[in-house]
Amino acid sequence: MSTTSEFYDYDAVPVEKGEEVLGEVASKDPDNIYAAVSGGDDSITALHFAHQSSAIELDGVLHVNTGFGIPKTREYVKEQCEKFGLDFVPIGNHNARFSHERYETLVKQFGFPGATIVAHSQIRHNLKDKPFGRFRNHLDGDLALISGVRRFESERRYEKLGREGIQTVNGITWASPLVDFTDKDVSAYQQHHQIEENPVSALLCASGECMCGAFEDRQNLPLLEEYFPRFAQKIFKLEWDVLERAARGEIKTQYALWAHGSVDEGEYAARTDVDQASLMCSDCEDKCPSEPYQITGNPLSPAEKYLQEHDLSELHQWPFYCAVCDLVVEDQLSHREEVHPFDAEDGLAGEWDMRRIELDASHESGIIITEPNGWDIDPSQITRDEEAASRRKHQYYYENISLFHCDEHDHSWEPYNDGPVMQCQDCFAFNLSEYDPENPGPPAVEDSDDDLEKLTPDQEEAQRIHQQLSEFGA
Repeated sequence: MSTTSEFYDYDAVPVEKGEEVLGEVASKDPDNIYAAVSGGDDSITALHFAHQSSAIELDGVLHVNTGFGIPKTREYVKEQCEKFGLDFVPIGNHNARFSHERYETLVKQFGFPGATIVAHSQIRHNLKDKPFGRFRNHLDGDLALISGVRRFESERRYEKLGREGIQTVNGITWASPLVDFTDKDVSAYQQHHQIEENPVSALLCASGECMCGAFEDRQNLPLLEEYFPRFAQKIFKLEWDVLERAARGEIKTQYALWAHGSVDEGEYAARTDVDQASLMCSDCEDKCPSEPYQITGNPLSPAEKYLQEHDLSELHQWPFYCAVCDLVVEDQLSHREEVHPFDAEDGLAGEWDMRRIELDASHESGIIITEPNGWDIDPSQITRDEEAASRRKHQYYYENISLFHCDEHDHSWEPYNDGPVMQCQDCFAFNLSEYDPENPGPPAVEDSDDDLEKLTPDQEEAQRIHQQLSEFGA
């Protein structure tokens, strides 16, 4: 909300209502009172209102560092805290989030959020809910948080906050002195008190503290590239990482681009059907574009350009081994789509374990070897607590997962699926040295132009795989 020269009537601002809300907070006599500040216009205005009020005394300012926001916003919030003489309390990557909960790790595993309820809720839960919960657990006494939620901005969040601008959610008192403020009231208050606006908010109409892409407009990428080039490059690099995963069949292609789509009203309601989450994600609703992004026109990133000009199956020019089918495949993306579709609910088609054949490791060991089973696992996901691993979806018991091949390739090979493929019982990599393309694949033939012209598509694939495997010395 830009503070322009347009005049707004400060006398019409519902200051008395805001003071009533803070008075109600004071009557509860909480042990800790913090302002929850994202860096957007509403939260910074609520911070100023609470700071100048005689009803309460703030203990500090909480700022959730999602790990994927524009740094200028965090700097701005810190500067405002210094100006007000308040403690700046960042919650995020270095003090309240495990590495497997970080944005970069999550999107490499699941793709960019924005098209499914699960993806968005998981991102929000890891970037905001978990770090905030850990902060709360280490805080002595009860807690009250001052936010900038407004009835005129979001009817849904207003309902969760309560008609009087104060509500207790999961043992935490949330209160907003801006509950009855309109857009003009916020601007009038900012002008009257000469509140410095966050330059990121002025440009993007959002705080910029969380740029996960769930509700972002992809058309803002050129703007980010012009004014925040380092952050734009961070997005571009991550898109390539996710695109590589999509080309392996690990992620749906539609999730390979940042801010790739939007949601309809029903899905949005389902996504935000969590009280505290709605209060924490204060920017999301207004940023949601009206239509899913279409890959047409001028590409907005290198990854998008690649998708326009190439078939994604061209990205990996190397065979993979499908452990479920006991089959070496050259086009793992087509194999995923045809044999193991993402929407399968059960049975063989619902399983997926595709391993890349490791070139360097194969040369080092003298055998044709795949990745270990923990090739995509973050170290923080591994635990020695077997019971915890069985309870938690994204934790693994250390004896069942290996991030690396065995030292000096001292493997313990056992027949897999009755052979001839072998699997190491320590690192769980596969040994394909005795893999026979005739079983289960069609027979390989001699490499001659006449023979190749007579091959069926399946035989051509088997022939190419056989030739590539032979490069390892099999």
